Amino acid sequence: MRRLSAARLLVLIEIAFMAMGAPAHAATPALSLYAEGEYSAAISAGEAEGGSSGFTIAARAALADAELRDAPCLECLLNAERLAQAAIEADSENVDALILFVTALGRRARIIGFFASQRESIATRTDGAIANALRLDPASALALAVRGAWHIEVVGQAGRFMGRVLYGADIEEGKNFYRQAIENAPDNPVIRYQYALSLDGYDFEEERVEIEAALEAAIMGVAHNAYEETISARAQTLLDLLQSGMEEAFEERMRQFRGEA
Repeated sequence: MRRLSAARLLVLIEIAFMAMGAPAHAATPALSLYAEGEYSAAISAGEAEGGSSGFTIAARAALADAELRDAPCLECLLNAERLAQAAIEADSENVDALILFVTALGRRARIIGFFASQRESIATRTDGAIANALRLDPASALALAVRGAWHIEVVGQAGRFMGRVLYGADIEEGKNFYRQAIENAPDNPVIRYQYALSLDGYDFEEERVEIEAALEAAIMGVAHNAYEETISARAQTLLDLLQSGMEEAFEERMRQFRGEA
């Protein structure tokens, strides 16, 4: 089992928000810009639209922009956090906004480190936000996937016994949450991709077969926007390395995509 730093408890939350499908509201300029991969323009348009819906799109675009940068951008994440909070303030039952807020906090925790994130109680805040999202929408594929990532990450950091005793985390419980998410969104490439990254962060050797299957499914998924196309391409890159026997290069790219490099 791979031992991870405490900050890694939240790392894979950063990718989870991309599993969201299109919002229920009608298409807007901000949403169209996001779908096209014009993230800076989508942020501005979403803020201009305002309301919970507009701020949600802006936050999503801010996180997409941060995720695709070559280097960590703390300012980008603080902006995404601000936008997600604005969306929640406008509608406290906005599940997407709750998960976007979790995502921004989780990515920022990775940058600022364990002790700083502990001072802000980021782990507790994200856990509560995920629970709230699942309370509001128990069938949300996104919320289910994020909860699955939480279980797997905690077990990877604390071990099976201490993870269960201290946090109530369980590797099989994490897999079950992911499987529920996949059942609810079978064609979503990002949930499958995230599952592969979660399992690799936990134990590559033990989970290799399932990691490969998840990457294959991610490639076969249906991409609805520019970001999902990028994720599918990343899954293909990882699968090619794995099936070519280039395990060191595979692990290096996995760490990079998880934001560890």
